[in-house]
Amino acid sequence: MNEFHLRIAAGCGAGLTTDDTQHLPKFFERLAALNECANECNTSMLIDAEQTYMQAAIDSLAMQYCRQYNVGNKQIVLNTF
Repeated sequence: MNEFHLRIAAGCGAGLTTDDTQHLPKFFERLAALNECANECNTSMLIDAEQTYMQAAIDSLAMQYCRQYNVGNKQIVLNTF
């Protein structure tokens, strides 16, 4: 994982099991591909958690991706915070 992923993982500690964190690298890879696709298609994507025990992790992840992808007037990543 790169530094960006490590920052997200640090914020994602709440609500994630050891098994969950082992899946993070593949999850980040897939989410980055979705973000790039949304950016290329000039559309937005919404990140939301339906499981309350993971809400803190999803909010942290969404905030980091908002900072990375939402530049200028583009709003690629949205969250329900």
